[in-house]
Amino acid sequence: MEKTGTIVFFIGAITAFLAITNRISLGPYSMSLSYYMLLPVIVHMNNFFVKRSIESGLITTIAVFIIFALGSRGAILCIGIYVILYFMTQSGKNSVKNWVLKLSVFFTLFFSVFFLKEIFTFLNKILMKYNIHSRTIALFLRDKVHLSGREVIYSTIVDQIKAHPLMGIGLAGDRLYTGGTYSHNIFLEIISGFGIIVGIIILLFLGCITIRSLFLKNKTRANLMLMWFCIGFVPLIVSGSYLTYFQFWIFLGLITRFSVTKEQKCLPANY
Repeated sequence: MEKTGTIVFFIGAITAFLAITNRISLGPYSMSLSYYMLLPVIVHMNNFFVKRSIESGLITTIAVFIIFALGSRGAILCIGIYVILYFMTQSGKNSVKNWVLKLSVFFTLFFSVFFLKEIFTFLNKILMKYNIHSRTIALFLRDKVHLSGREVIYSTIVDQIKAHPLMGIGLAGDRLYTGGTYSHNIFLEIISGFGIIVGIIILLFLGCITIRSLFLKNKTRANLMLMWFCIGFVPLIVSGSYLTYFQFWIFLGLITRFSVTKEQKCLPANY
């Protein structure tokens, strides 16, 4: 993951540089680029938290900047959830360094939320000087939450759930009613596809094994599950389809390996 994350970061950074210098065009924004950069952000942010790596901190900062400048809000949501859950589940040793780091992150998040509009306005002015029009920041600066047309899709899928509460509309059935796109929400996609009863059972089972995996006694494995939860599951809350999002199936595979099946005693703790 570290090697892949570093390779993806350099490719993404080169792509962003070419886009910022107007040598290539990514359009108003690139959702794909922001989710590609999610892997290096999560991996190197974890390195920064665990190993206090300055190099990883720098890579994380640059990657987050690229997401803000050229990407979408979904990746920002994943990063925010990772930071919050990391300090909830990965307590670590009660050393002075850990407490200093926790308090620093807490106060940074607190003041960031409290002065969110001022921070985004300041960042937007800096980007505008270099002729970078950040769609993400512009949407965050709006008074109301902008769902980019998803509210119409959500309403359509909810209507289909009401019309087919027991049997559902089948796998990928949402494509038929939304004009070829998908639900942009894993909960609506599963419930609409399998019906309310089976859909809720699937979601409850998925929720139980996910929570269990995040609180494994082996902190290394629990941290790995947290990383893949934010990479493979959280994006599906606001975008994509679990049927085609391969990161989701990697996440399920890891849950099966570390949470559902019994661990073999002969395996080392950091296997």
